[in-house]
Amino acid sequence: MVDFYCLKNEWVEEGAVLRIKLTRDKYAIVDRDDASALDILRKYKFYAKKIKSKYCAVHEEKGGKMMYLHRMLLLPAGAGAVVRARDGDLLNCSRGNLKV
Repeated sequence: MVDFYCLKNEWVEEGAVLRIKLTRDKYAIVDRDDASALDILRKYKFYAKKIKSKYCAVHEEKGGKMMYLHRMLLLPAGAGAVVRARDGDLLNCSRGNLKV
């Protein structure tokens, strides 16, 4: 396992969105004006994780707990809530694309 805890997220502004560089040559997308997304990106380092046939942005705590960017943006989604991407791409974490 690679230790991502001390690394910082890198992102590029592209119009109204930020593209966050992940591992595996993947990028996550968040709204540029989303203050909670910026707070999350400053606090946690994310990497690309393949789940079934799709990728999502994940932060792994030292104890092994997985924290998913798309769920963190919609907190409090609730423990049993399912967060979906309207376009099916969990790397597209713009507010208009996520729903509970």
